[in-house]
Amino acid sequence: MSEVDGTNSELPDAPYDRELDEPAPVIPLHKPPRKIAWFKSDVTGEFYFRIKADNGETIAGSEGYRKKDDMFDTLDEYFDNWDVVENEV
Repeated sequence: MSEVDGTNSELPDAPYDRELDEPAPVIPLHKPPRKIAWFKSDVTGEFYFRIKADNGETIAGSEGYRKKDDMFDTLDEYFDNWDVVENEV
């Protein structure tokens, strides 16, 4: 994907906009995950977060973080709009 114009111009089979005579822009098919559950492991003592779908199902899990602040810094870095839905500590 071209970082300049947001199109997938280097892909030969990309959808084509005939009126503009260029590849169609890429449209994201999903919204970014926002719901987060976090917990501290009794075994390792590290902090983890889980990304939850709208129906509450876990769709991804994180690596372990030694400090809770580091875990929250990662969430801030990758997700601009997240919300803690449950705290499993």
